[in-house]
Amino acid sequence: MAEIGGSMSTVLRYIASWRERGSKDTRIAVEIPDDVRESIRRALCKSAQDATEELRIKSEEAAIRETEVLEALSGCEAKIAVMEKDLSASRDQVADLRQLREKESAVAAETISELRGQISKLEQKKEYLAREGEAARTEAKQKVLANRWF
Repeated sequence: MAEIGGSMSTVLRYIASWRERGSKDTRIAVEIPDDVRESIRRALCKSAQDATEELRIKSEEAAIRETEVLEALSGCEAKIAVMEKDLSASRDQVADLRQLREKESAVAAETISELRGQISKLEQKKEYLAREGEAARTEAKQKVLANRWF
């Protein structure tokens, strides 16, 4: 405080006064020379032109990429349509094959049943013929034995 020459209250009063002045608009109007103003204008125009050209180029690139993506999407949609058609045809074919298998299974089961019936009849006939054969042999033996005694 001694350096600025005063008490604390005096110093605080100066600080408060300084703050009040600091809060007011302290801008100073400066005159910009015409050649500097023209250089700034040209630089801003050039920047705007460069930005516009860059935006145009990026827009064209985006349009090209969009076209490529749409063409790829169209190709994929066409492939999907073909695959869906193939899938539908495959499902129809599977259904047809299942029906055919069921019909063939039914025919095979019926044929097996008929063959088992025929086998059973043949086994019965075989047993009958075996008994008949045995009876015929026994009868023949008896005749042979009966003829020897007389």
